[in-house]
Amino acid sequence: MELRTYLYVPPREQEAAEAQGAQWDPRARKWYVPEGRDSEPFKAWLPLWEEERDLHINGPIFVAEAKTTCWSCGEKTPVVALATEMLDENGDPYICTLLEVEEIPSALSLLFQRHYDFFKKSFSEVGEIVCYMNHCRCGASQDDWHLHDEPGGCFFPLSPEEAMTILLRRIPSSESLVFNAAYSVSTHDFIGCYAARVDLPPDSAPYLAIAPRLGQQPGEPS
Repeated sequence: MELRTYLYVPPREQEAAEAQGAQWDPRARKWYVPEGRDSEPFKAWLPLWEEERDLHINGPIFVAEAKTTCWSCGEKTPVVALATEMLDENGDPYICTLLEVEEIPSALSLLFQRHYDFFKKSFSEVGEIVCYMNHCRCGASQDDWHLHDEPGGCFFPLSPEEAMTILLRRIPSSESLVFNAAYSVSTHDFIGCYAARVDLPPDSAPYLAIAPRLGQQPGEPS
């Protein structure tokens, strides 16, 4: 069975993708890289591609909201993570989260300052780097490893019930975004299947490009 690399191609870029040789899958309703072709010419439409530690994301971007118990004071505290959608070999989407985020686009930085001021740069003793981390009201930082990579952590749910406690807020964006970060994918896509999804609040608009492109379903090729 052919394992396909699917693409996020916005409607206005269909002709360019087709000119590069992308093919249309009518079942998945998505474009994909032809078998045997190098994906390099198609990287502008890959859901995510890496260049050293830079993650170039063409898929939809979300802020994942959840709560955890602070290791220091024992109180419940809100936590967030950046997330995006990848596409599997069948063209089906699944969620991955970003961690050890060292740099984010300036528009998103302003967004987090306004809505999520507890997500700010701090030194990670686990990663031994300065990156964006969640902070409890008591001031204690909540390390990414415990939230993303430890089974049962906020962003590593082990059941539908755990995933239902997560809220995905979609960030409108009109272009590819670049993050200096790593990413994590759970064995089962409980977040993608069971987390609730909403849009960011309207007052986020001044900080973002509100012409949605990423993750938009392309129409049938003409």
